[in-house]
Amino acid sequence: MSTPPTSPVAICNLALSRLGQRAISSLTAPVNPAGDNCALWYDETRQELLRAYIFPFSVKQAQLTPDASVTPVFGWTNAYKLPADYLRFMRASDGNEYSGMVPTWYYSLVGNHIYCDEFNTQQNPVAGGAPISGLNIWYVGDVTTVPSWDSLFKKCMRLQLAMNMAYAFTLKQSLRKEIESELEDALLEAAAIAGQEKPPVRVQRSRLVEVRRRGGVFRNYSRY
Repeated sequence: MSTPPTSPVAICNLALSRLGQRAISSLTAPVNPAGDNCALWYDETRQELLRAYIFPFSVKQAQLTPDASVTPVFGWTNAYKLPADYLRFMRASDGNEYSGMVPTWYYSLVGNHIYCDEFNTQQNPVAGGAPISGLNIWYVGDVTTVPSWDSLFKKCMRLQLAMNMAYAFTLKQSLRKEIESELEDALLEAAAIAGQEKPPVRVQRSRLVEVRRRGGVFRNYSRY
């Protein structure tokens, strides 16, 4: 019975096996072309997959505070710096209105910050109900620990890594096409499971209510 991979080297060896190559023993100190290519492509491939597809294990939350060192030139009040492991933005939440979700026209992603107005004031239960300033976000993080990965992500990772490295070991288009087909099936399987675990929710909002609450949908250049 095979053991699930629990390290980057194990993931790389599964990819190399699919390409008909010998296993490696280290990514940090490669001693042959196989190790060199794994070291070159491993991090790139992981981040590529995590940014392109949302896997539940990679979803994170953070509460951001305004970055005093950055001031938006126009249109917005505050700049909130994204987390260090940020790869993909999902949604913002103010904890109060819009069922907890901030409409996309109330913020913009600029560089490694989120520009947003100071409307998301919450009540801090620790400070006796005093208002606090902060922006809650959901995002995809760069999860590097292999044991934390979903089994389907491990499958997608080894296949994507094998496809990315294929040209370094063979010029056979047929092999790359085979791996590409396997990867497409694996991604569809992962998407189907994710859809069963959390079906999409349809959110309906009244534009009249939003205008009454916020003073207009497009106030403060927020359509940009």
